Amino acid sequence: MVTFGLVEVYDYTDLEQKAKYKVINWLDKVPLEYENDEGGISYEYFSDMSEEDVAEHCMMNEYKFDRLGTPIHHLLLLDYNPKQTQTKEIQNG
Repeated sequence: MVTFGLVEVYDYTDLEQKAKYKVINWLDKVPLEYENDEGGISYEYFSDMSEEDVAEHCMMNEYKFDRLGTPIHHLLLLDYNPKQTQTKEIQNG
C-alpha cells in the first residue's frame, strides 16, 4: 500500500529536548557493542554519551525523526530536500 501526504522530517539536532530524550531511549535499546581490554564484550549506551556524539551518530546513520522523536528514516522518502522540514511521503508497507 502506498500513501501520499506530508510529513515533517527532523534531524536530531533540530528536535526539542523531550523528543531528544525519546531518541536516546530508542538508541539505548541497541547499544554499541565493543571488545574491552580483557577481551570481553562491553556496551556503550547513548544515554552516557555527549549530545554531540549522539547527534553525530544520528547524522552518520542518516536517522530522521518526526517532531516527537519517533524514528521515520526507515520510510522511503520521495523528493526529500534536507533544507526543508517537509517532504512528500512515503511508501508504507
